[in-house]
Amino acid sequence: MKKFMCLLAMLFIVSPLMALYCQNCGNKIADNAKFCPQCGKSVGAATVPPVPAAMPSPVATPEPIVSVQMPGPSEIPESFAVRFNEINRYEEFLLASNYYRAASRAPEFQRKIREDLHHMSMDSSRFPVTMQKLHSLFLKKFEILNQYLEAWGGATRGPFKVQSEAQKAKLAFKLQQTDEIISVLENNRSEDERTILTRINDMENDLEFSTREYQVTSNYLRVNDFPISQGHPFWVIDMKADRAKIMYMGESSTSSPVVGWVMISDLRCRTDWRGEPHDIIYAPTPTTFPTEVVVVEKRHHEPWFGINLVIPREHHRYWGEGHHH
Repeated sequence: MKKFMCLLAMLFIVSPLMALYCQNCGNKIADNAKFCPQCGKSVGAATVPPVPAAMPSPVATPEPIVSVQMPGPSEIPESFAVRFNEINRYEEFLLASNYYRAASRAPEFQRKIREDLHHMSMDSSRFPVTMQKLHSLFLKKFEILNQYLEAWGGATRGPFKVQSEAQKAKLAFKLQQTDEIISVLENNRSEDERTILTRINDMENDLEFSTREYQVTSNYLRVNDFPISQGHPFWVIDMKADRAKIMYMGESSTSSPVVGWVMISDLRCRTDWRGEPHDIIYAPTPTTFPTEVVVVEKRHHEPWFGINLVIPREHHRYWGEGHHH
């Protein structure tokens, strides 16, 4: 009985929804009517009012494809690079001056540069890594300039003039190469951050290796007619085939640093140098000891360097043959 009553209730509710309507005027008509009581038109095929068409299911919009961008060029902003102009002016001043003028004005440059570097150092942790590297390179350059000035003073008026002249020559080489490294970093326009930093670190390591000093371990090592005694330092400045050109980095009775060719076999037997010719290969240089023109890979540099210097051939992957400093 309960089921029957429920069924009647449902029919009562649904029946109005199933009523027929006139197709002409839209008024409700009886199920068996042949004419509409309102408009008088023949009912014909009366129909249930059309059910509104279902809304089409929304078409899922595909998620946009986000392409992964490779790291772009890591350029040094010019506004940052100009912060080191005072160090560059300091270098230009030393280059254009004699020693006594340089020594009198240097403290003024040094004080101003130290103030600038101090302010930058407080913010350096917030710099991008390429800018931190440039900051580090200019710190090294400033240190080299000060060491060069000190060696210049020793070569001019100190008790160990020849030894100081040798140190001045090596520092001039380090300064020139540091300028090259800075230039590569500042002028980068195509390499991403990781690539340029790897390249700069390799160049720094090459420079460190190229300026390393070694010691004589036997009783002596003869360079031309000059014997370098045990425990004394020398710098390998050139290599060719089975010979190496070295500079004695100690004091001597000669008027200028002792420079000459020795056999590589003697280096291995009489010194703590344990490299191979391909490990530290330098470009050929004249056997003379010039005092005015510096030739580096047949590239002329300022006379203040005061000695013939060379660049390891390994650096050719960074500096093209036709590049002029």
